[in-house]
Amino acid sequence: MTLHYASQNTFNLTFQPWNGYATVEEFYNSYVDPSTNPGPQGDVIKGKGAATGTLDSRLSNFLVGPQGTDDSSGGEDGDDDGTGLNFTPYINEIYPDACRQCGARINKYGHVQGGREQMNHDFVLLRYADVLLSKAEAHFRTGDATGALGIVNQIRVRAGVTPFNSLTEDQLLAERGREMYVENDRRRSLIRFGKFNDAWWAKDASDAKYKLYPIPKDQLNANPKLTQNPGY
Repeated sequence: MTLHYASQNTFNLTFQPWNGYATVEEFYNSYVDPSTNPGPQGDVIKGKGAATGTLDSRLSNFLVGPQGTDDSSGGEDGDDDGTGLNFTPYINEIYPDACRQCGARINKYGHVQGGREQMNHDFVLLRYADVLLSKAEAHFRTGDATGALGIVNQIRVRAGVTPFNSLTEDQLLAERGREMYVENDRRRSLIRFGKFNDAWWAKDASDAKYKLYPIPKDQLNANPKLTQNPGY
């Protein structure tokens, strides 16, 4: 669902993708911007093209840049990048005139040559990096920033970037975001760090009630002891 229509040719797929999910540019930039993610510098893709930025090994999570596909479906109305398929981290807008090649695409689980519509990717439920980052967060929240720093830097060294000299709450959340991308973690983390309801580029600030889901009406009707969550 993340691939462009013309990605069918790139990966020789038996179906045509929907041109769906992409990554918010600000989040992608948190990998390549040395002010937020210091590390060795080199050639990266940023904005609409080539740039110099941090060479984080986790950039393999994304498909960006020219995709080796030249197909007329890339030049449909609303696609300002032309006919050569070229994914840019830059996103002009969400609606109504979104560029159809804009947005870094998801590559964390790979794309199989000759793949079918129902692919058989393994999907992460829990891995050691999550355990480490959870431990680091526990240290941080109990006043042991030094202990948290050492654990976070284990993750950073493995990713090939520079260890932090100190650790703030924002850095801890950002590192968790970079590491746990597309692992069903972000919503819970943003809630814990008090950021879930904040405004961002394409979203106004939201009501605090959305930290909890509503209890389905059928369940409320079936159990009179249940009370609907506040705000619903």
